[in-house]
Amino acid sequence: VWRTPGHVFATNDDLIVQIRGEALSLEALEAQETGLRLARAQHRPAVYGALLVIAEGAPAPTGEVAKRQREMVREFAADERVHIALVLEGRGPLVALKRTIARGVFTGARRTIARNVNEGARWLAAAYGEPSRADEIVALVDSLRRSISA
Repeated sequence: VWRTPGHVFATNDDLIVQIRGEALSLEALEAQETGLRLARAQHRPAVYGALLVIAEGAPAPTGEVAKRQREMVREFAADERVHIALVLEGRGPLVALKRTIARGVFTGARRTIARNVNEGARWLAAAYGEPSRADEIVALVDSLRRSISA
């Protein structure tokens, strides 16, 4: 759906994956919104998973981009089928603070904050009721990560 050297957003049936290591743009959000609408119209699974991976150095959205992102996430997350794992990569006090803030904002039984892709993938696989699916999710993330770093 969207790919730049530091950002990829892809849909794969009942799974959405974003890996972002650069600033988020309104253009990226527009492409993502279109992709989400198409994916939800084409697939009607009982569970829709989203693994959102934010690299340690990725800047937080600000201004109009942040506002539009909040609106889009709120609309998408309102769908009862949607389970979202937000992965905030990295170590140290700043990343720990970001996770703490995210937990306060990103609440609900169908949402989690994870330290790494494996943790997020295990949580989503459990939401699907298919614990063995975690390896498939990690493999997809690895493949997408290679596509933006190539």
